[in-house]
Amino acid sequence: MYSLNFKSCLLGIIFVFVLSESVISQENLTTKITGNFNNTSIFSFFDTLENKYGIKFFYKESWIKSFNINESFNETPLADVLEEIFPVQNLSYGIFQQKTVFIFPKSYDSRASLEKTEHIIVIGDPVNKGKYKNATITGSVLDGKTGEPLPGAIVYNHKLDKGTITNKNGKFSLDLPPGEHDLTITYMGFQPLERKIDLIESGTTNFEIFEEIHNISEVTIYGDAFNSSKTQMSIVKIDSKTINNMPLLLGERDVLKSVVMMPGIQTTGELASGFNVRGSNPDQNLILLNGAPVFNPSHLFGFFSMINPDLVEDVTVYKGGMPANLGERAASVMKVDLKDGNKETIKVYGGLGIINSRIALDGPLSKNKKLTFIAGGRVAYSDWVLKQIPDQNISNSVTNFSDLSGKISYKFNNNNWLDIMGYRSNDKFSTSSQSINSYGNTLLNLRFHNKYSETLNGELNLSYSNYAFRLTDLADGKKFESYYLDDYVHYNSLKYHFIWHPHPNHIIHLGINAIYYLNNPGVVTPYAQLSVIATEKLDKENAFESAVYLSDEFSIFPGFTLNLGLRYSHFSLFGPKTILLYEKGKEKSTETIVDSLVFNTGDIIKNYQGPELRVSLNLETGN
Repeated sequence: MYSLNFKSCLLGIIFVFVLSESVISQENLTTKITGNFNNTSIFSFFDTLENKYGIKFFYKESWIKSFNINESFNETPLADVLEEIFPVQNLSYGIFQQKTVFIFPKSYDSRASLEKTEHIIVIGDPVNKGKYKNATITGSVLDGKTGEPLPGAIVYNHKLDKGTITNKNGKFSLDLPPGEHDLTITYMGFQPLERKIDLIESGTTNFEIFEEIHNISEVTIYGDAFNSSKTQMSIVKIDSKTINNMPLLLGERDVLKSVVMMPGIQTTGELASGFNVRGSNPDQNLILLNGAPVFNPSHLFGFFSMINPDLVEDVTVYKGGMPANLGERAASVMKVDLKDGNKETIKVYGGLGIINSRIALDGPLSKNKKLTFIAGGRVAYSDWVLKQIPDQNISNSVTNFSDLSGKISYKFNNNNWLDIMGYRSNDKFSTSSQSINSYGNTLLNLRFHNKYSETLNGELNLSYSNYAFRLTDLADGKKFESYYLDDYVHYNSLKYHFIWHPHPNHIIHLGINAIYYLNNPGVVTPYAQLSVIATEKLDKENAFESAVYLSDEFSIFPGFTLNLGLRYSHFSLFGPKTILLYEKGKEKSTETIVDSLVFNTGDIIKNYQGPELRVSLNLETGN
């Protein structure tokens, strides 16, 4: 240690420096202190640091009352060590040239107080103050945690609008006029550091910065309310907000693609429509758009689903544990519900894509805001993309689609409301000059909801679905050999569903379902008037399907809920139809026909019926 009693000349310089420039300390030095100082006097502490690290301490002994230190340090910067020791002793300090520390009472510092001390880094010898017109500050920017250099860090003086960037070794050099400067040191991912320096002459100093820490308030996650059975399992629900956050495919979000990202559901492959649920076939999945079944759910070889994403409210997929009110398929049911129109004002929205565009609008249709609507359409113009391909077979191909959908809602009162939905689509594609394929869906649905009491609700659902397909065989341009092949499926259904809530822990579902099918397996008609192709028709197929169902969900005791359900289904195939009987054990051909059965209109050809039992339970074991 060096007592100021023996350095009166230096003491005078220090007092002038401290009182006139108010220099206190440098907070981040490269010197780091390690050691255990248990019941160590302050003077022994100074001696240890001087011998081990070469740090010189200057002070007047009358300023420091002897006290003991009981601290342990591990790679602690010198400034942090002094900050921990001196505040309670009403002492302050100043550091310059990295290895020199001046200690003095806080009362000697014109800007220091017991509450706050401002730190200034002094670069140069105070004796040389005012000698130089130019100075250069050099040094390094280091990671305060690891000590590693930080290349690309910025050292900047805002007042002079001047700065520099550290090189690959984390070193920098900055020319500044002598005097006090405020420097800001920044580095991506690290907390900005602001330091005041007193630049007397050219010198070196290092800056340590630390990784950025973000303090956030408490985060609470709430699950979306979903009116589902407690015992319902293997269910996926996607709302409109989630669909809007899905990745884009050719400028559009896709409802079906959002579903195949869920566990247990896989796509059927590229250029294919539909999806597989746990290994099932695509035709074993029932897709309902506002209650109306969809027979072909895709556009453009499966790249797009048939449903305009702007109009979708939510999508629910039942992958297992099918409730008793759902049937008709063996694997899964996907329910897609359209939004209600907003009640305030008419809004228009949509999007432009590379190969298709869409538009939608919704709003009120009456002044009392009871009648609202939502409608939207899409159109594809992908043919221009194919025409850019040099291959003539591809450039002459045709691929386009369009669809139009909408819903009108009328709210009679809080207990009764009506929805009417409509949908129409057309697809056309041709990958050669031989044929053209076109198909389309037409859907209509009416839902009328009644609330009879606080515990009893009912809903009427009337649906119509028509899927039509046409193959045009152009026969290499020979019109007299060209023909159309048409087929279609008509679907008409009536369903009434009751929900009875006799007790908060007891809910009963009851309903009936009736479906009439009219299928046209195929009709061949000539393409031109003069043709060698004769009109041929396969017999139409008529069928009737009905079902009644009942399910009861109740809590046996707290934490244990049981759902018992029964669905009884009946399917009948009707005439007119002629069924040929063939000779047993031989290949079916005109030569092996032995008899025929003729069924007239309304005759029952075959009946299929049977019960479908549904049982599920939920046992809550606690947290």
